[in-house]
Amino acid sequence: MVEGKQQLIIHSGAFKTATSAVQIILMNNAELLLSKHGVLVPHTLSRPLVGVGETGARSHNLLGHLVKDFRAGADGAQERLVSALANLADEIRDSGAPTAVISAEMLTGIDESSASVIQDSLQQFDLR
Repeated sequence: MVEGKQQLIIHSGAFKTATSAVQIILMNNAELLLSKHGVLVPHTLSRPLVGVGETGARSHNLLGHLVKDFRAGADGAQERLVSALANLADEIRDSGAPTAVISAEMLTGIDESSASVIQDSLQQFDLR
């Protein structure tokens, strides 16, 4: 961990590699992770997982969808991506948690341009 910076772990497990299981565990234990271990599982950019029953689990695939739009050159996509990342950064910073973790398999194989936007937007964190 870089001293003085909150750590942000981005789990981008490939499709069909139990990423949903990781997301279920993270979301179902979010309160415990924060209170006992100082690990925030942000709500920003998350949405309910589809097709995994009534687990209450969420993934951060909204970030993946924003990246997809950015890569496709959709009108206003970069602004929406940067704005969403700013909201994520605000939630992490305001939480005071030393570590945050997001999980989005849609980030697997991300292109250099999209990675640069994410890195630039989240440079205040120790990205992992």
